[in-house]
Amino acid sequence: MVSPGAISQRLARAESRGWVRRTPGPARSVVVELTDEGRETVDRVTGLIFAADDEALAALSERQRRELSRLLRRLTLALGSSGPLSHVGGD
Repeated sequence: MVSPGAISQRLARAESRGWVRRTPGPARSVVVELTDEGRETVDRVTGLIFAADDEALAALSERQRRELSRLLRRLTLALGSSGPLSHVGGD
């Protein structure tokens, strides 16, 4: 749900920080690759996100976590199963 212009701006910022490399592709397309620095940044940030998620969920029992997962899956599917998260929360 992001416009092509917004994606282009985000890629330009990531490229200026050295996180991605853009090269021309076939038929007016652009190939985007993570650089080593970009990959390290993704690894670091996702680790922080996962740690924050674990901390937030620590207050829930295993049963409550399963119930939350089930409810979030239901909500995600209700919002549009064709989205990129349709596989989240599956058993």
